[in-house]
Amino acid sequence: MSADDSPSITEIIRQLRESVLKRIPRDHKQHHATETSLTNLYLRPDTKWGFVIVRAAYSPSNDKLWAQFLEIFRAHVEETLEVHDELDLFPRHEFTIIEDGATLGSADSYAARRAFRAWVANDLPQQLRDECLEELGGFAQEREEVEVPKRKFTRDWEGGETNDDTEEVGWMYMETSDYVDMYDRLTDEFAWHEHYQWPHRNWIENSSQYVNWGR
Repeated sequence: MSADDSPSITEIIRQLRESVLKRIPRDHKQHHATETSLTNLYLRPDTKWGFVIVRAAYSPSNDKLWAQFLEIFRAHVEETLEVHDELDLFPRHEFTIIEDGATLGSADSYAARRAFRAWVANDLPQQLRDECLEELGGFAQEREEVEVPKRKFTRDWEGGETNDDTEEVGWMYMETSDYVDMYDRLTDEFAWHEHYQWPHRNWIENSSQYVNWGR
């Protein structure tokens, strides 16, 4: 074998990584919590997983960029799952896009939160099995039950009421590269408080890829 035929360092690392991953038992999957959440007996069998994305930028030129962003983002999700030998989760993944140029153009975190809460009230009951809805009193009753409490958050750090970096403002920045991992962590109902980080302005300045996450 000539030097030119030798595998590159990148290829060697890839092969080693695949070899290690094959030795990891399936019950030690990296994103086990996501897989487990999809087996919840209350959910319909075709329920998808994935974060809700609120689009806030609208213009003819933005449409093409938006499509490119989603394409790149989906490819990243697939790549992350492939690295961990979890491609079986990819067909169940779905970006839920909330977009309305009239009401969400240049939307701030408050408008995005209102849109998300409206989506929760309308969409969540539809993910439940019919027998579960009947047990809980039907679609209309369950919709009332899942209405998100109207909690008053203090203003964000842009002209806010406080500079207390321990106070929760209802959203934070995250690396887009952490999308799959963060979803897996947040399947635990108490995980938000564990992983929440106050959105410092210099976080953007020190990061090349970020997205707002909120609730």
